Amino acid sequence: MNSDLAEKKILIKTLKSMKKVRRIEIGFQWITNKHLENFREGFRRLNSLESLSLSFKSCRGITNSGLYMIRKSLKRFNSLKSINLSFEDCRYITDEGLQDIIQGLKKLSSLKSINLGFEKCPGITDESLQYLDKLLKQFHSLQSLNLDFSQCRQVTNEALNNLGQTLKKLSSLSSINLNFKQCPTITDEGLGKLAEGLEKLGLLKSIRLKFDSIGITDEGLKCLSQVLEKLSSLRSLYLDFQGANGYKNITDEGLYHISLALKGLSSLQSLDLDFGECRQITDEGLKNLRKGIEDLGLLRSIILSFWACENITNEGLGSISEGLKKLSLLRSIDLNFSRCQKLTLEGPKKIAESLKTLALLQSIRMNFAYCHTEITSRALELLREDLKSLVHVKRVVIYPVPL
Repeated sequence: MNSDLAEKKILIKTLKSMKKVRRIEIGFQWITNKHLENFREGFRRLNSLESLSLSFKSCRGITNSGLYMIRKSLKRFNSLKSINLSFEDCRYITDEGLQDIIQGLKKLSSLKSINLGFEKCPGITDESLQYLDKLLKQFHSLQSLNLDFSQCRQVTNEALNNLGQTLKKLSSLSSINLNFKQCPTITDEGLGKLAEGLEKLGLLKSIRLKFDSIGITDEGLKCLSQVLEKLSSLRSLYLDFQGANGYKNITDEGLYHISLALKGLSSLQSLDLDFGECRQITDEGLKNLRKGIEDLGLLRSIILSFWACENITNEGLGSISEGLKKLSLLRSIDLNFSRCQKLTLEGPKKIAESLKTLALLQSIRMNFAYCHTEITSRALELLREDLKSLVHVKRVVIYPVPL
């Protein structure tokens, strides 16, 4: 029997036996458009499906024709509530392919969660985002939106402008996750337009935003922060403005604006800030940040990443340690100050002393690799053992670790 025919029969038989399954999650490797034709036939039996997750990461044999086949399959899933489609690094997909996916989603009126990933797809442009915006406007009950267009280098401010307008109409959203890293023409203007859309989402509980600081400056953070401080229902906030190759657009002023936003988020339980390699940030910026975090009395988890911020010293870590002391409900902490070469052993010691005051703390992770030569693995091992002796602490990891 022809191997392709045998494969097709096995696949269809398998899917047929799963006709009452409500959730499917599949990650593919090395498949092509031909394989997708087989899946299209098999998927006809899955009438009860409520959640579908398909990942085609680095399947470069998939082109727009393959996405057309997926479009045909999607129309059958009338009961679908959650969809996750990832085409990361499928380099031959263009706007035409994404438009087919959008056409396939149009009939799925029960969707509550949409997750689309087209990272590293160089053929995706603003045109695709325009079609996507038109689609999203029809999902008035959408609760979760995740879009990843990182490294789609033709995506510009126009895409964020349109997306911002669309968000204003999605008043039911409780979670949003947007990744536009390494889209080099996105600037403060685009971030500002996106922020205007976020302002209308009063039910938001979780925000995750990823941008480079190539085109984003303190002014962009100011626009965003002025909106964030009004979203009092937020429980989780993740901001990644990691500097790209040492760009110096974000400074202490940017952290000042973030600090002001945090003061309005008294219900926040999880905070994750990544400003690694933003080399203009100094101790003054961390002093500003302290004023924002010390009032977050409900915070359970905090992650702060300032790796390769070469102007941060022990004084800045001292400010952060004072802020941490006020977080009495904190259970998990992750600090990354690796490659901050002005930090000496005094800095980690200040942090450790503040953590000893937190009676509910269970997990500690800190990274001080490639800082001042005084910070050795042996010195940190003593610090680690000291923290491990705390009865309530279950996990302590401090880098660098002894060899």
